[in-house]
Amino acid sequence: SLNARRLRMAAENDVQFLANRLAKLKLEEYKAHKEIDRTRTKTEEILGIRQRSEDCIAQKRDLKDQVDYNKRKEAALIALNREKQNKAIWISKQKLLLDKKESVSNLRKQKEINECRIHIFREEERDRHIKQREAIRNMHTLSKLKREKEVEEKAERVREVFELRIAREEAERERKERLATQLV
Repeated sequence: SLNARRLRMAAENDVQFLANRLAKLKLEEYKAHKEIDRTRTKTEEILGIRQRSEDCIAQKRDLKDQVDYNKRKEAALIALNREKQNKAIWISKQKLLLDKKESVSNLRKQKEINECRIHIFREEERDRHIKQREAIRNMHTLSKLKREKEVEEKAERVREVFELRIAREEAERERKERLATQLV
């Protein structure tokens, strides 16, 4: 009867120990779910920020394209006005000098020079804009890759910490079970 009483007390202690262990595991599970929810919320925030950033960049690009179009239009009007002025000067010179052939020749040369300049200017502007856009795209891509890598590294660290905690708890549980079996 004394032996039965000891066995019963040992069984009650084991039950209490297992109940405490179960409560602790449930608490750890709750904490893990809470951490997962926090990580999910943070991920959604980051995705929202990324989307807003991409929208902002698109708006800036559209605004820049509009400004570039207006500049080209204004340059074309200036060139047109300049061309009209040159033509008026040519006509007045023609009337004054009565030398139509020389005036026509000068006008053709001036026109070719202006067209070459306009062509060169447009090519330079186009090349500069292409380089700027490519640089912006590259910076955006690098930034995006960096943010994705940081998110992946953080998730990996959280997973490693969680797996380490589970391994420790499993080792502790096995140790306590061995101790419990030695006691029985």
